This record gives sequence, structure tokens and C-alpha cells, in this order.
Amino acid sequence: MESEAKRFGLLRTRYVVLNWPMEDIQERLRTDMIAKVVRKDRGDNAFLFSRISQLSDDNNRLLAKLRARHKQIQELRVEIEVKNKKVK
Repeated sequence: MESEAKRFGLLRTRYVVLNWPMEDIQERLRTDMIAKVVRKDRGDNAFLFSRISQLSDDNNRLLAKLRARHKQIQELRVEIEVKNKKVK
């Protein structure tokens, strides 16, 4: 990000990082890039970084919960299939 900021300017680079559409899987990369192009130590920015951290933690927690539920659904599907074979 440092080379892009030098090449295109900090404000342009910041705009792209904050507004460019990205896939969900790349959001973690965006969070890391935000840390490089935005100053953390100033009033509103400090609040935003703490909020980003909270949202990232929530996202990771919900993703783990989603994976656990998906695994549970797959196990139940297998169980239902086995029981259906027994019934036939």
C-alpha cells in the first residue's frame, strides 16, 4: 500500500481501499490495508478502528458458528439418508 500511496497519492489510495468492491473473503485484506492508509491516532479514526475490530471479531465468530451449523446439517443429512435406506 505504501508504494501505491506514493504513486497515486494517499487520498486516492484511501478512497480505493475504502470503496472498491471486494469479495467477502477479501474483507480481511481490506481491513489490513485500511490500517496502512488511515491514521489510527486521531479522534474519529480511533473510534472507527475499534469498531472495525469489533465487527471483524463478530464476523469471525459468526463464520465459525456458520461452519459448525453447516457441519451439523451435513451430519444430519447423512443420518437421514442412512435411516431412509433402513426403511426401504
